[in-house]
Amino acid sequence: MSSPGVRFERLLFWTAPITLATCAVFITTLGYNTIDERIKSKCYQAASEVLKASKKLPELWAEYSRSKSDDYGRSGRAYSSEIAEIIIFKAPVMCWGKYITRSDFETPKSPDEITKKLQDDAHTINSKPLSMYGIEIPDRANLSLMGNKVQVLMSNLIQALQIALAPILLLWLGSIYHTRLRETYLYKFKESISDVHPHVINVYPIGHYPDLRKRNFIKQYTPLIVSTVLISIRWVLLSIFLLPPTAFYLASLIFQPIFGHWELNLVTGFIIGMYFLCCYLPETLVFDKHFHGPAPLR
Repeated sequence: MSSPGVRFERLLFWTAPITLATCAVFITTLGYNTIDERIKSKCYQAASEVLKASKKLPELWAEYSRSKSDDYGRSGRAYSSEIAEIIIFKAPVMCWGKYITRSDFETPKSPDEITKKLQDDAHTINSKPLSMYGIEIPDRANLSLMGNKVQVLMSNLIQALQIALAPILLLWLGSIYHTRLRETYLYKFKESISDVHPHVINVYPIGHYPDLRKRNFIKQYTPLIVSTVLISIRWVLLSIFLLPPTAFYLASLIFQPIFGHWELNLVTGFIIGMYFLCCYLPETLVFDKHFHGPAPLR
């Protein structure tokens, strides 16, 4: 069985692939939710869905059609106003006025024609690959399943990756916490630096604190200063490994609800955030730890 120090070092090596995966999810999520063309596409798609679901709109169109007017009269204005109200109150709030305006419906069209045009416009935008930070991301991912080619919407694939990465991050952060907790607990009872596994996080003072012959304010608090500096160094080194993948993943949760449910994002983000913070706690067990050596530390 490997020592906690060896196991902890192996866990740190997993930082690279996990960071790569979370970074890819974050960049794609950021692109699909912040690039103007993608937002416009989502607005068109959302508007077509809420208009299609309206029961009142076909009735107003039928009334307008019976009037046999080529321009908007009273019935036409009622029809146009109903379209505007549906999109304003039921589509995402940023859609009306910026991406969809009343001028888009100046020419009288049936509800089916309007929804079809909105869907076609959304499809035209989505058919163009998304380019962000030099990375070109297609709208659909081509997967091979038992010899058959399957196309999956990239947005759905990214959400599936968000779900898959959650237990992986929890397992990784939890293993780091418990392994480091055991490692630091054992170090409390060690006297020689040779008993410490030499991985990058293990930064401890080596020497001794001689008794003070006369009162000196700075030397009196030297152990506290040295311990504070070194635990800060260990926390910074630990952040180099833990912060990037955790930050990328939590940021992706901010931009994209998991299959439309923000409450899942909140719960997942809270649990992962708590595990991330817990990984720093074991360092407090060895806050004032120093290994004996011939050099005076004050």
